Amino acid sequence: MVIVDIAADNQDLSTLVAALTAADLITPLQGDGPFTVFAPRNQAFLDLGADVVAGLLAEGNVDILTRILTIHVIEGAAVFSGDLSDGQTVTTIEGEVLTIGVSGGAVTVNGANVSTADIEATNGVIHIIDDVLVPAELNVYETALLTPATTTLATAILAAGLDDDLQTAGPFTVFAPINDGFGELGSYSLDVLLDPANQALLVDVLTYHVVADELALADLTNGPLTTLEGGDVEINTALGTVNGVMINTTDVGASNGIIHLIDDVMLESLDIVQRAVITEQTSTLVDAVVAGELVEALSSPNGPYTVFAPVNAAFEALGTDRLDVILD
Repeated sequence: MVIVDIAADNQDLSTLVAALTAADLITPLQGDGPFTVFAPRNQAFLDLGADVVAGLLAEGNVDILTRILTIHVIEGAAVFSGDLSDGQTVTTIEGEVLTIGVSGGAVTVNGANVSTADIEATNGVIHIIDDVLVPAELNVYETALLTPATTTLATAILAAGLDDDLQTAGPFTVFAPINDGFGELGSYSLDVLLDPANQALLVDVLTYHVVADELALADLTNGPLTTLEGGDVEINTALGTVNGVMINTTDVGASNGIIHLIDDVMLESLDIVQRAVITEQTSTLVDAVVAGELVEALSSPNGPYTVFAPVNAAFEALGTDRLDVILD
């Protein structure tokens, strides 16, 4: 049997097979090869985190998934464990150079333990390993995608169509809200932001967290920083905050910039209408503003405005007939 058929018959490689299918790599690995595949077992993917794996399998991340999977494949040679030596390097299809370790009969590849070696196939050989190998260099989007604490941010970046932008040369500094920060918004607000109809709103929110420069913690100074959105965020080095939000992890390096993890999503860039849109209690008010053709006026920079915003229950108290008239 060829490599992919052997993998499909091995229950401990089912996640790998699902990933190969999602990346459309099944057919290439059915070719003559020969190939050497360092195959991560299911637990290796579980160790990445369920949300990380779900993100990698998302349709929009095929290129990144393919890059990761092809790091595990050598083409042109079936390299058995007896052919490996300590300190040996091998180059994968993706171009990554892997380092082999051999000590006391144990074999590692880039530090990942080879738990089962030399599963022979008609077009090569499989070695099952205990970890998923990732590129030595990841850009800021890939880093967010592969970091368990920022998988919601990665989902939002993909939904906003900003994933390609954040994989360019940059450099970027990303103040990256952790998953709990998005959770603090509430499910209604998050669903609104991820709704394709509100993509422009999501872009405004996310680009307010990105600066077009590479600024490590030591480079941050008190005062404003201009974001890609155009607005400023305020740094307080003494408190370790940006716009009053705690920076909890600093200087996460990436190939095109740097990431600082923060505790909350910053919404200061949003205008009155945008804030009302993402607030569940004011959804009827938004409908009324739209019906009254006031969106442009309340979204203008002229302001500032103070809005005493009736909650949905207040509109409901008017009764259906009167509410229908207002929203007509």
